[in-house]
Amino acid sequence: MPVVEPWARSGLTLLWGAEALRDLAEPSQILPLRALFGWRGEWPADLPANEGRTLVATGLEATLDCLVQDDAEAWLAFDLRDLVLGFQQAYEGQRALVLWLPSGQQRVACDPATDAWLWTTTENTKLPLGRLLFSGAASDARAISPPGWRGAKEGPGLIGLHQARLS
Repeated sequence: MPVVEPWARSGLTLLWGAEALRDLAEPSQILPLRALFGWRGEWPADLPANEGRTLVATGLEATLDCLVQDDAEAWLAFDLRDLVLGFQQAYEGQRALVLWLPSGQQRVACDPATDAWLWTTTENTKLPLGRLLFSGAASDARAISPPGWRGAKEGPGLIGLHQARLS
């Protein structure tokens, strides 16, 4: 049965909820980030997961961990953002790109003072993930909680971050 939540059908999702990932895609349906970049410009008609609606990729976390802060910022703002915009355009905003971040619960946070989404690097610095990847639409990013969750949308209540459309 397909996952019908909006984050699983369109837009860009940064996901770290293991149960949500299990419901969304089988392990054989998850692509490494390198393969995702290989598909750029030659997107398939049907995507591997969620009955053809979703493309799930892993490797973003490892990539960010391998880059120094300045390189990570440039890569997010230009390379990954360009890939996401190409994906959006190819599917006219009607498919979902989900990037799996296994330690996202510990490393993605919203700064309440600035309402900015941040990634904690291995050097314990903060990478402005929302500003770099979501750009002008960063304030539109929405926290994802498990179905039926009634608690706070932080800590265990946060399983991902969804951006309906990059601009």
